[in-house]
Amino acid sequence: MTCGGGSEHDFRFNHLASSMMTLSSVKRLVRASFNAIGLEVSRVSRSRAPHTRFEMIYEKYKDSTMLGREQYIANLALAATAPAHGCVIECGVWKGGTCAGMAEILGPQREYFLFDSFQGHVDPQPIDGPAALAWKA
Repeated sequence: MTCGGGSEHDFRFNHLASSMMTLSSVKRLVRASFNAIGLEVSRVSRSRAPHTRFEMIYEKYKDSTMLGREQYIANLALAATAPAHGCVIECGVWKGGTCAGMAEILGPQREYFLFDSFQGHVDPQPIDGPAALAWKA
């Protein structure tokens, strides 16, 4: 059959294209419906999967850390790249939530040393350098 003559192949192709457009239309309708009530629909990247565990750990310890969500998760991601040996030291512990999260990532085989003055930061001195002095200002 000649092109444009309505062969079975043309019918299947047109039916498939029509189905795809219908699916696309449904996606647009769903997205518009959610947007109308203030919700945003987006595709979740597979690369986010490892962070799901970090997010769960953050939720568990968020009331015991001074770090915000993004900082906390970045800290856990960094801890996950640490060598398999060595101890962990945290200075300025507050309630221990940051180190508790790192311990969940790094495991119980390490030694953990946590230090805190329980009195806040001391004022920076000239020996601490200009960055410390500027930070305090």
